[in-house]
Amino acid sequence: MAFRSRLQKARWRWGLYVAFWTLVGLSFAAQLYFASAQFGNLITWRRAVTLALSDWYLYGLLALPALWLARRLPLERPFFWRSLTAHLAASGVFSVAFMALRAWIGRLEADAPITFAAVFNPLVVRTFHFNVVIYWMVVAFRQGLDYYRKYRDREMR
Repeated sequence: MAFRSRLQKARWRWGLYVAFWTLVGLSFAAQLYFASAQFGNLITWRRAVTLALSDWYLYGLLALPALWLARRLPLERPFFWRSLTAHLAASGVFSVAFMALRAWIGRLEADAPITFAAVFNPLVVRTFHFNVVIYWMVVAFRQGLDYYRKYRDREMR
């Protein structure tokens, strides 16, 4: 019985996780669709959803190791500086990993043959800093969740 309860809880969490990244992706798809129309560069709703969800599901995938690392290396004493250094390095790796995977996906989505560098290089300029911000938002979420749990545990005691 306990196993079934834990399995249902895990399914519920994974469902929420996928739903979160889907909702973020759909909101960015709407922004892309309407902004493109505003500037006269019309794209279909399907294309906007495909582009946005491929980005945000990729963020969701890369957020998993970021969540793991944030749990293992919390930004608190006595190891704050060690954890901060590790997270700074990890945010760069997160960003480069996103750009590399997105370039690979972009090559698959392209109508004509295109080199990896032709897709990757513009991503460096357009997304590097945004990817780092996403990483730190994931870490902040994990930190907040951990602080809430500690607070709740103290209150229960």
